[in-house]
Amino acid sequence: MIRKRILDMIFEGMEYLKNGTAKQLRVHQVLSTNGIFDKLDAFDPVVVGTIPIGIDLPDSDIDICCSFEDEESFVNSVTSCFGDQQGFSIRPSRKSKDHALVVRFMIADLDFEIFAQRVPTRQQLAYRHMIVEYKLLKEKGAVFREQVLDLKREGLKTEPAFAILLGLAGDPYTALLSLE
Repeated sequence: MIRKRILDMIFEGMEYLKNGTAKQLRVHQVLSTNGIFDKLDAFDPVVVGTIPIGIDLPDSDIDICCSFEDEESFVNSVTSCFGDQQGFSIRPSRKSKDHALVVRFMIADLDFEIFAQRVPTRQQLAYRHMIVEYKLLKEKGAVFREQVLDLKREGLKTEPAFAILLGLAGDPYTALLSLE
């Protein structure tokens, strides 16, 4: 449990992005300049996905998980904060078994996707996948990282790329979580 708490601390807030890749630095700058985390603070925002763990591609969007108790308050808040941004939309998620909302918009030529549901942020699947992937990247090193990136450049999504390289059978999203 201590190890999980340390990982949670690594990805707390957005300050860790200041010490990363060029894309991470850019994301930090846009998040800071536009007060995005301040605007989302009531919803426990966490940047998730490929950017925090350094396996993003040039066209990767900025994924943020949020948690809400009151869906209407969340919708009103993000509409008020981001509704005037290019490409703004809110829709129910088609992927999630639990009810979730997907908010999209663009700021400073970066695409943002906020995934929000009534599940605590650090229990959401995207966060859990990222933590498993982070541990695997640390454990398996630079060659494995490049193999993941090569598969992603060929068009594979992140979880299927990991599953192929690890020889995991079945649904790659579920299989990856079995490694938690």
